[in-house]
Amino acid sequence: MKKLFKWGIAAFFLIILLSSFILILVGNQLLHNRDIPERDSLIPDGEIKVVMAFFPHPDDEITVAGTLISLIESGHEVHLVCLTKGEAGDTEGKFSKRELGEIRSLEMKASADVIGVKGLHLLDYPDGGLAEMGLDSIKTIAKNWIDKMQPDVILSYDSKVGLYGHSDHQLSGLAVQEVFL
Repeated sequence: MKKLFKWGIAAFFLIILLSSFILILVGNQLLHNRDIPERDSLIPDGEIKVVMAFFPHPDDEITVAGTLISLIESGHEVHLVCLTKGEAGDTEGKFSKRELGEIRSLEMKASADVIGVKGLHLLDYPDGGLAEMGLDSIKTIAKNWIDKMQPDVILSYDSKVGLYGHSDHQLSGLAVQEVFL
């Protein structure tokens, strides 16, 4: 009986281990966008480029801060465009939406200073309301900034996952993808 119990426990843990491995493989395949080219370097050495990071919220720049710093240190001109002031975050009643937008705007300005971007362009579209504005409106905004900045490279979220499924992330990524690619 004890031997059967030990084999049962071993089989259970083996099933859990294999299930986890299979979920990781399947999840990776579902979430990885194979249409996005993979490269060792974002920009070849010796080519100075204008780079625009295009995100919906303050704090989104953190996802690529290391890349932005590296690009700036390599001599590239980096601009950061943020669609909202991030006022829709949940503070459990500690701050009003206006106060939160001001706080997050100040945090983004401090982040942009640390990163060293040439220009921070903090816009005032409604946080959490980008879907209501519609893809065409976001594409128009993206196109206007692309026309103004003339970037060689744009960093944004992908349109499929948007880092973790956030609709503002997906929508801003899709807008850039449809306008720029």
